[in-house]
Amino acid sequence: MQQVELTLEVTPEIAELLMDIKSVMDVYITGGTIRSLFTGEKTKDVDMVVRDLDLLVEYLSQKYQVTQEARSFRVVKVILPSGYVVDVSGFRSETYDLISRKPVVSPARSIEEDVMRRDFTMNSLYGEVVDITGNKVRLRVIDLVGGLYDLQNGIIRATGNPTIRFLEDPLRMLRALRFAVKLGFEISPETFEAITRLTDELRRVSKERIREELDKMFLYNPAEALRLIYISGVYRQVMPFLDGMAETYHDYRGHHHGESVLQHTIEDLTRLQQLHPINIYNVLAVVLHDIGKPYTRKVENGKVMFIGHDKLSAEMAEEWLITMRYPNEIVYTVSGAISLHMKIHELQATLSRKGIARMIVETRENAKVLELGIQISESDEGRYYNELRSIVVEMLSMPRLVGGEDVMYLLPDKRTMALRKIREIQLAQGITDRQQLLKLLKGLTLS
Repeated sequence: MQQVELTLEVTPEIAELLMDIKSVMDVYITGGTIRSLFTGEKTKDVDMVVRDLDLLVEYLSQKYQVTQEARSFRVVKVILPSGYVVDVSGFRSETYDLISRKPVVSPARSIEEDVMRRDFTMNSLYGEVVDITGNKVRLRVIDLVGGLYDLQNGIIRATGNPTIRFLEDPLRMLRALRFAVKLGFEISPETFEAITRLTDELRRVSKERIREELDKMFLYNPAEALRLIYISGVYRQVMPFLDGMAETYHDYRGHHHGESVLQHTIEDLTRLQQLHPINIYNVLAVVLHDIGKPYTRKVENGKVMFIGHDKLSAEMAEEWLITMRYPNEIVYTVSGAISLHMKIHELQATLSRKGIARMIVETRENAKVLELGIQISESDEGRYYNELRSIVVEMLSMPRLVGGEDVMYLLPDKRTMALRKIREIQLAQGITDRQQLLKLLKGLTLS
């Protein structure tokens, strides 16, 4: 076994907690805390594990507030004076019914038993607390499954048999992809093969948990995340529309080079990250903006056309986002932006103030939807649409000068139409005179 010692810097109150625990029994630091010492990740958590949790809880309760809601899972939360919460677990073994993801937990007497419940070798290292000096904790690394080798060589490998690990908890397959995206590691061949073979097991995982994993990997490196989601096969359960995107090709006109819709989307995600700080809104918008193309592809006069794909993509995106339990704000902002992206391409070419004004009014002057739509189109082209953006910002800043009280003389079914039309005129012509607008209002033809 490779002998390695590490130094972990902690806060004074965590150092004090570790000293208190060590005064009665051995204590180990585990999981992401140890991994981060090799990878340079930032982590706030310091997860601790001990052999005899019951004895420790009895001891710690004399000094700390200890919550025991998860005691049946052999985990307690120690609340420090600052309010910071530390998880302390006991050695445990877990058995699964292969139906739910919730294990039956029982105490384990050794690290050898405890390690076999962990997901990946790089997360299966134990740092035995040897000494505490000030806020520095000296750790002796215990590696029973080759985690050090895998960390040093950039490998994500399931602990033990990958089939068993993924059958126990299918969400681990998405966690493997997330770690690969986040750390730039390779998934070991046997672990990757198990993922591709067991993707149907993801049906057992809630949409909310799948969504959380997708969001995390998308916000690390969206292009690589989408590539791995596809080549691993997990897309069949989480993003089934990728199949059609991978089999549908563009021609060689404009900014296209004969690539598939999926490859185009991956390239767009790379361009998005080059042009803008990424967030879950713009990543999802770019991921989903062309998902309707496989259903609208036609060849006319030797040209590949996708007429109406923007509207269909928006509808499909809305449906998928709802299925994945995204908040309504994300659902309707993203789908609304997707429906605009082809119109934005056209308006950037012409900079028609009338067309831009109409688009703004049709979106109910939703600045977030408009900006997101512009970012989708910019990612398509790999360049900023600053001329269009500046006009949109200018128009959005114009105060409304005509309101509901000014159209009360009209029949009820004409009032909204009149307000929309006069607002379009105001934005397109840059009118700032209310009296001028009222005169124009009187002359509107409403049908």
